[in-house]
Amino acid sequence: MRSVLRQKILKPKDVAVYSEGVNEVIRDLIKRIHTLRSQEDDGETVTNVNNLFFKYSMEGKQGPGSITSAKKMDVKQCADG
Repeated sequence: MRSVLRQKILKPKDVAVYSEGVNEVIRDLIKRIHTLRSQEDDGETVTNVNNLFFKYSMEGKQGPGSITSAKKMDVKQCADG
C-alpha cells in the first residue's frame, strides 16, 4: 500500500509546476467573489457559493497550460449566471 501511495504523491518540486496555474484560478475566483458581493444589497452575501466553488475547482483541475481562453470564458460565463 505504501509503495502505491508513494508513487502518487508529488514532491514539492513537482508541485511547483502547477502552482502558477492554480494561483491564477484562485485570483479569478477571489475577483468573482468580490464582484458578486458588491452586487448584493448587504455587500457581503454570495449566493450559491457551492456552485461557484465547483466551477472554479473544475477549471483548476485542467492543469497548467491546458486551460484555453475559450474554456476559461465558459466557466466565467457560467459563474455569472
